[in-house]
Amino acid sequence: MATRTITLEPINIQRIELTIVGDSPLLVHKFSEKMRKAMLEKQNKQKTSGREDRNPEEEALQCMYLTEDGRPGFPAIAIKCAMVDAVSQVKGTLT
Repeated sequence: MATRTITLEPINIQRIELTIVGDSPLLVHKFSEKMRKAMLEKQNKQKTSGREDRNPEEEALQCMYLTEDGRPGFPAIAIKCAMVDAVSQVKGTLT
């Protein structure tokens, strides 16, 4: 059996900065560590730790996606998924 050599070109990864304009307000929410722990306890039928005093400002900050420099951000994979979903609805395209 003959052996073939396949040469792959390196991936050209680049960074872009763009502005996305929507037609409705953007609401971004991630589960805080506290909420993840509570859901895991409930799924594993563990006894919950009871109610704690709430701090709405702290809860809101924990539910934000932040960039490396601390600015509000948005997961890049969500943008990719939105683009794939949008193009899949265009007649005659393949994704």
